[in-house]
Amino acid sequence: MNISYELAQEKAKTRDYAASMEQRIRMLQQTIEQALLEQGRITEKTNQNFE
Repeated sequence: MNISYELAQEKAKTRDYAASMEQRIRMLQQTIEQALLEQGRITEKTNQNFE
């Protein structure tokens, strides 16, 4: 019975860790997308200044 409890605890830890990583990955993806959008705006402004 003790082993079953420990296994359940480890599964819960793994699930929580996976959820945490998933959230961090989403945040990182949003940050990257925002940076790319900002870079695109900067590039467009720079190109307009040279035209």
